[in-house]
Amino acid sequence: MSYTIRYFDRNDKLLDERTFEISVTKDMVIRTGINKDKDTVLQIDKNKYGKVDEKISASKNRKNEVGEVNSLTS
Repeated sequence: MSYTIRYFDRNDKLLDERTFEISVTKDMVIRTGINKDKDTVLQIDKNKYGKVDEKISASKNRKNEVGEVNSLTS
């Protein structure tokens, strides 16, 4: 699945696009923020246990693939 965040100016001109290719399951919970001035971080709880299993981030106009995990939490 592609998860894309796009930022536009007031004239609907695209300023930034960040795309993540992730495999989504029914037990997965994903949390993220939407501050365009910082990296976008997906915090992924793979089994709904309330613990972040994986974090994937993307900078301005960047695409992250499934294998590009920037940090893992244990």
